Amino acid sequence: MAVLFSTLTASRPAAADDTAAPKADPAPVVAPAPQPAETAEDPLVVMETTKGTIRLHLYPKDAPKTVANFVKLAKKGFYNGLTFHRVVPDFVIQGGDPNGDGSGGPGYTIPDEKNKILTHTVGALAMAKTSEPNSAGSQFYIVIGRPQPHLDAAGYTVFGKVTEGQDVAERIQVGDKMTKVTIIDPSTNAVIIRKVTPDIPDSLRTQSFQKSGEAKFTIHKDGSFDVELTKGFGNDQIDKIAKSALSAWKWKPATAKGEPVESTQIVQINLDVQ
Repeated sequence: MAVLFSTLTASRPAAADDTAAPKADPAPVVAPAPQPAETAEDPLVVMETTKGTIRLHLYPKDAPKTVANFVKLAKKGFYNGLTFHRVVPDFVIQGGDPNGDGSGGPGYTIPDEKNKILTHTVGALAMAKTSEPNSAGSQFYIVIGRPQPHLDAAGYTVFGKVTEGQDVAERIQVGDKMTKVTIIDPSTNAVIIRKVTPDIPDSLRTQSFQKSGEAKFTIHKDGSFDVELTKGFGNDQIDKIAKSALSAWKWKPATAKGEPVESTQIVQINLDVQ
């Protein structure tokens, strides 16, 4: 099977002689690269795997069609349950194939969006494809171990980067699964769903209250935040207990062009009451 490539239109995986796929460079030399156009409105990805959670930042200004495709597939649940079918130490982990062997895709292809801003640094998120141009679909890879600058000239589209959980990516093995891939869109205050297990006294457990509520977090530049219950649980005492639990959370401030900015996040709260 070819390095990074996946057969999206044929019924068999691409063979090594089908492509001109480069091998891992034994001694890469990386020059300082320009920074991508990062904004507080860029989509973020929470990729839950059997090894842990990987968080990624996507760059729609630099690779708009690729980001739009990945977001569309993720929101449909396309990636949920798929495996990482290919792992090369100090090179990449690759997943996103519904067939699980490198031969599958979503049933269509997307155009390449190669640029000089997004490069194959450690943690780079890019699209796998065949030797043909404009042949990527759903398979992607994450660079692990060390930078791979020789891939920058090979026509692959980098469209994001790991922001948290690179250590998780480094531990991924063939067959590990993406249990859930969630898109967070700060520009629309996309709802995050979280389970909360508050310490509810036995005297309250028999009372009537809702198991689901909603909170709005205003996250400041220094990481501090204000929390407001925008949809309570139908019980004032439960509301106070839940809000106290939410106040102990920790948030990482959003960034724009590398600088922290104030942001708002809506979270759906599901009470886990044993």
